[in-house]
Amino acid sequence: MEQECLAYNEGWPPPKTELSGFSMASDVLELSLRTPEKLNDKPCYGKNCP
Repeated sequence: MEQECLAYNEGWPPPKTELSGFSMASDVLELSLRTPEKLNDKPCYGKNCP
């Protein structure tokens, strides 16, 4: 921790697009909407399980 440096000082370029909570939430929402749902993927409890 004593020699902690910023990534920019070490030669890493800043990101070209800004990262924020809204942009990440938008990406997660888009991914979840494109993912197909499984209909028979419910947990089974008790004696009625196959």
